[in-house]
Amino acid sequence: MQIEVSGIEYSVNRFKLGPVSLSVKGGEVLGIGGPNGSGKSTLLRIMLRLMRPTKGRITLDGVNIDEMSQRDLSRKLAYLPQNLFSPLNLSVQDVLLASEYSLDKKNARLDDIIRRYGIEELKHRDFNSLSGGEKRLVMLIGAINQDAGAILMDEPDTFLDVDKEIQVMQEIMDIRNSGRSVIVILHDLNKLASICDNILMLRSGQVVAYGSTDEVLVPEVLEKMYSASFTVERISGSLRVDAHARKKS
Repeated sequence: MQIEVSGIEYSVNRFKLGPVSLSVKGGEVLGIGGPNGSGKSTLLRIMLRLMRPTKGRITLDGVNIDEMSQRDLSRKLAYLPQNLFSPLNLSVQDVLLASEYSLDKKNARLDDIIRRYGIEELKHRDFNSLSGGEKRLVMLIGAINQDAGAILMDEPDTFLDVDKEIQVMQEIMDIRNSGRSVIVILHDLNKLASICDNILMLRSGQVVAYGSTDEVLVPEVLEKMYSASFTVERISGSLRVDAHARKKS
């Protein structure tokens, strides 16, 4: 599936996002980075039609999302939000079965994902009784189980233990290798380096850089983004980004 974002702008009060243009095709991971308040989550919500842009358009395989029904859009895009909802009196299993297309023929696949993440003991628990990390894992599994052409993830590593963080990063790679697309917001620059094909960097709603990982994760770009100095080196084929406090003049 080809995702095209063309000249998207959004304004509210004193905040302005954009213009933002980007393209993501099947089998690619696009990372979105930047300080808090840069408009990263707003951009995802606009792509999901949860918010309306003031300018620009978004197409999926050439079709404007404004022309799609909500059901058709859900078939195309799955979403893991930053702030998780708390359903009333639903078990983990009920929450997962609410994901699109998980009923009936997908049950076996859902059980396989639950086993892979090692959360069988949570299956019949009240969702609201879970920890923040457990809730995020459940919602991630639901997004994967939706079987959409692309998954949009807003900080999927929040609240997770290290072993689960590693598992989520591997899951993103597996999704990409299956030919699906991933758009993921991450603050950790080394995670962006390790899993992304392309990166969009936002600061105060403006695009600072957009391109391949090698083009974006360079000291001159990162120093525009953050109040720090950076060194970037390639170790055993992988980029390593280190931040350093700026020397006082």
